[in-house]
Amino acid sequence: MVHLRSLALSALAFLVTLPLCAQGTTYYVSATNGKGKKGTKEEPVRDLSVVIPNLKAGDTVMIAGGTYTGRGDCGSDKIAVTCSIIGGWNDEFTARDPWGTTRTVFTGDNKAKNWNFNARLWFDCRGQKEPGTIVVDGIVVDNGPRNYYLKDEGLKIWRKFNPGTGQNASPESPGIFVDTPKNGKATITNCIVMNTAPTGGTGAIYAFGHQDATLTITNNLVINNTGNGINCCSCWHPKDGKGFPKFTVSNNTVLFSWKYDAYATHGGSSLKMDGDTIVTATGNVFAFNDYYDVDNVKQSKGMTLKDNLLGPALVGEYNEFNTVVAAAKLDEEAQLLTPESTGNIADKVEVTLDPKWSASYAARNVIDRNKAEADVKEKDGWQNDLRGMLGLNKQGTDVTADSDVWLHRMAIDDAVKAGTTRYQGKYGCQNPATGAAAPGK
Repeated sequence: MVHLRSLALSALAFLVTLPLCAQGTTYYVSATNGKGKKGTKEEPVRDLSVVIPNLKAGDTVMIAGGTYTGRGDCGSDKIAVTCSIIGGWNDEFTARDPWGTTRTVFTGDNKAKNWNFNARLWFDCRGQKEPGTIVVDGIVVDNGPRNYYLKDEGLKIWRKFNPGTGQNASPESPGIFVDTPKNGKATITNCIVMNTAPTGGTGAIYAFGHQDATLTITNNLVINNTGNGINCCSCWHPKDGKGFPKFTVSNNTVLFSWKYDAYATHGGSSLKMDGDTIVTATGNVFAFNDYYDVDNVKQSKGMTLKDNLLGPALVGEYNEFNTVVAAAKLDEEAQLLTPESTGNIADKVEVTLDPKWSASYAARNVIDRNKAEADVKEKDGWQNDLRGMLGLNKQGTDVTADSDVWLHRMAIDDAVKAGTTRYQGKYGCQNPATGAAAPGK
């Protein structure tokens, strides 16, 4: 059994040596002191969006603690070159506490006139000719303010626009989306991604690798999202099986991955991957999933799943195409895992959260679609007689099953408690200010 007590975060900031993509320009961003367009340490800009048009491969952006909503509060930043985005700095840019006193929060405004449904932070670098390196470190992505909650109670997301109130549909996009060039590298570390509502085909962290790309996803907290927590994908599909992108997913805590909606059959897994990938997942916590802890439905071959804590999942701990395998039998029944896939355990995961949030989660209604559709009855009447004569599917009664709670909003302070320390002292993430590895190490 794993127990996580509510711990006070360390008040001490930490200094790190940062790996830069290359020798480029360093820009500075501060919600408190920013103005203009210089982006120097002495005269930082107000928002990342101000310097994005100037970024070149190898540049670095240092971002101080504060709340950032994008250009015109649009809630999305798209970057087309490989570079480093480093958050969690104090206003002097001398120390960092990214999950504590100097959180760099990327969010938006659902009612903004410039509202954008794309990923909150999107690196679209597939077409870049040089390999380059993407680094995202110390960013808190909170889509709570970007979502549309039915009745404004924060209990149920809504995915349709409301012309009467001006509220936009909840964005069905990732929190962090990286797409590397050929031979490129990407590192996502020390980030929190929460309250995002992507579809089942994407993820809260959505990582795309090109030919011979190397992607590292480590020490992140991914909590309370629809779709998949972390999704490792490939845009390289060679017939000879060479050059598949390689992913290292280590010491992340991924909790509460929801299906797309209460009735859906997609989404709801902590970790998912494409077939044309090489994935090594070690030291993670995957728990509270509507489907699987690890979903290998697309049959990634040569995957290594080692020393992970696999917590509660409604359908199963590991799925390999159409076979659900329990953690205790991975070494026998998982045909696509490497022989090194040992040391995984299934155990309870006790998380201290706000009691009101936990009660709402426990009260939600997760619907079995097959059972719900079994109650659908064929309608009587001339319309179905006519449809039958024309070879059309007959109409039935509506499926009315639903849930009054779906992806209810979680507060950042509450989320941080779930990722402050490693479970059982070795699984999952920990607060970067209390000893997590520096970026790239």
